[in-house]
Amino acid sequence: MFNVRNNNKNSVFLVALEAWFAFGSSNIPNEILTKIADYLSTKDRLSCALTCKEWRYPFQRVLWRNIRITTIEAAKRLVATIQESQRESISLGLSVQSLNIPIYCNMEGVQDTDILMYLPNLRHLDLGNVSYVDIYTKTTRSYSVWKSLESLKFVSNKREWIRPGKNLLEFVNTCCRLQELEISASPFNHRIEFSVNDFDVMHQNLRQLSSIKVDMYLNPDFSSALGKIPDTRPAFGVKSLNINSKKYVSRYEYTNQWNPLWLYYFGYKYPNVHTLKIDATETCHNPITSDQKQKIISLFQSNPNAFKHLETFHFANDRYFESSDFFLWDVLWALRVPLKHLDLDATVNQGADHSHTMDIDRILQSFSRTLETLSLKGFIYFESSLNPKLRLSSYYPLLTYLCISGHIVSIDLDDLLDRCVALKQLGFSGEELFVTPRTIDNKPKQHHALQILTLFECTTSAKVFRRLSFRCRKLRYMALGSLWITGSISKKTGRLFIDMPYTLLQDLHIDQVQYITSNQEFDITKAINMTHLTQLYDPILADELNERKRKEAADPKAPTMISHTICWVYTYGYFVTSRYHRQGTYELLEEEGDYAQQYFQDFKPKKTGIKLRDGSYFDEDEPETFWEYELFKGYGEFRFGKVADYITGGIYPPGNYDD
Repeated sequence: MFNVRNNNKNSVFLVALEAWFAFGSSNIPNEILTKIADYLSTKDRLSCALTCKEWRYPFQRVLWRNIRITTIEAAKRLVATIQESQRESISLGLSVQSLNIPIYCNMEGVQDTDILMYLPNLRHLDLGNVSYVDIYTKTTRSYSVWKSLESLKFVSNKREWIRPGKNLLEFVNTCCRLQELEISASPFNHRIEFSVNDFDVMHQNLRQLSSIKVDMYLNPDFSSALGKIPDTRPAFGVKSLNINSKKYVSRYEYTNQWNPLWLYYFGYKYPNVHTLKIDATETCHNPITSDQKQKIISLFQSNPNAFKHLETFHFANDRYFESSDFFLWDVLWALRVPLKHLDLDATVNQGADHSHTMDIDRILQSFSRTLETLSLKGFIYFESSLNPKLRLSSYYPLLTYLCISGHIVSIDLDDLLDRCVALKQLGFSGEELFVTPRTIDNKPKQHHALQILTLFECTTSAKVFRRLSFRCRKLRYMALGSLWITGSISKKTGRLFIDMPYTLLQDLHIDQVQYITSNQEFDITKAINMTHLTQLYDPILADELNERKRKEAADPKAPTMISHTICWVYTYGYFVTSRYHRQGTYELLEEEGDYAQQYFQDFKPKKTGIKLRDGSYFDEDEPETFWEYELFKGYGEFRFGKVADYITGGIYPPGNYDD
């Protein structure tokens, strides 16, 4: 009899089985045993399979349902075990429904096709990093596994230039029951080339296909296919289409092109598509002319039924986004497409595309009845940087996620929260996140339910964080990266204080945060680079806040401080080359943090740095050691109500958390 673990969430099933078996009722129907096995861990399934002869097969069948191979030895053992079971007239290979081979697994020496021969009922296949040309050979074309597959996933490692999709079509078109297809390309490998005709042929064979996610090169030549597109046979079953047309381009070749007529084709081919994601970055094309634009728009208007069910649209194009922007307004908006999730990316070499401005408020207004998430990256939002403040003109009660990343845009935090009352996630990278002086001392009528905040490569102030803490009591995750924070620095303590007493974070991610006084120009040599993260010992109540502030204002060094150290973090800079400057984040060791804290308890303003404790000076080969020499500048202190966990370093620009 197997052991029942009381702390196992599935132990109730094990107790029931054990009691049933103890009373002599071992003849439980296999269907019931199989259902019970679905709720058990692998270890418990194995225990049940070894309990008695009657239970062996149903639990064994569930154990073999999903197989993962990570080594050549495991592959050999799998084949040997299946062969041995066939001698007993019980083929374990019939039970396998899912086979997964990780990308890192090197299967040289054992052909994948040797394994597939023993898995005739396979439904889900992840081949890892392979060449489909080598997998689908003359020997394997008769294998029944291709007829049972419902989902197929692999990474093509064929190192060639752009090549036609003939071999790929021959391979995937055999999988007549296929519902989900996912093909990725290895880094620096070029894509499979697909034309309109290739899509038509594929759907003639794969009638049940509903999800396509493929790295491929979309042939830009529509000279022979354009007139036939309205007569194409629709693939009504496809609900999700995700195509990455981005291609690694060597310095000797630049042939990747994007033709917006592909969207015209997809409108006819996939009338029921719910999710459409196109990555057309690293393309080579000229800005579209006015005449070309009007011709394309007239073609789109000829299909008023296009994208009637489209809810999610992601489009990335890093060169001349204006040549594709018309699709948003002259197609999606004109057709009143019910967009819920919109993600546009025009990032060029980690910077913004200055050829075209994006009007955030216009987008929110146009899709206000349906839009729930909006992500805009790599854009400029105003023609001039003289007054780049975003003003929202209406209320957007459906919006739960907003990401704005680019240049020439500043956001009023209070205005944004007032207009987007349902906002749960906010990501911002731009000029400045600010609060107006007239709203700082005015208590809002109601608090906001913001839960996740990411600030990256922008400027803000200590006042913003205090306002954020007061209004957003449900904030649980905060990421701060490449951030400049302004405020007043105490001459007595050298501290720029950022008080967030109402903020109880589950996760804090901090990287490259620097501080300057409110009236100081941006000068990297004068910036304060030391951060002290602290949290309160006890949760603070609203009526206690004013009293505590008065005591601390009277004597900042007094023991009324009710917080303790989380860690000390230092932002340092270094030159990779003579012109390329980078920054990093160093978390001080415990004894180093104690030294920094002692230094600021006896703080005396100085104009220059000090020698290190061991008498040496800054080592250019170890820039993170410079923290001690910069203590004279002061530090910034974040004081939270609570921080359950934190990470330092490695923050990237804000993006959609659901991807």
